[in-house]
Amino acid sequence: MSFQGPTQTIRLSETVREWVGYEGDSVHFRSDVHYVEYFIVGIAVAVFGLNMRWKAWLPGVIGSGFGLLDEVIKIALPTREFGLMDLIKDFIGVWAAVAVVYGVHMIIRK
Repeated sequence: MSFQGPTQTIRLSETVREWVGYEGDSVHFRSDVHYVEYFIVGIAVAVFGLNMRWKAWLPGVIGSGFGLLDEVIKIALPTREFGLMDLIKDFIGVWAAVAVVYGVHMIIRK
């Protein structure tokens, strides 16, 4: 969604915000969605990492790299802007997912 213009992003955000029943405003919703988006990224990378027998921290670093790349790309786009808070939420989403995946994996193994 980084390459969408503001109008497209706002329209999509408003549709999803109404669908999930989010009570806050669109600006906060668009920022809070970073947790969910990057939680999904974190799950995907962590599950892949389990299959590749990676160390637990590597999927977190790779997923965080996706978030960083997404925010850095926005610097070059005239209609978007880098958001430090969005980046932090990306990292939190990724690392929470990695912790969940590896935690569940450890429980299942025992």
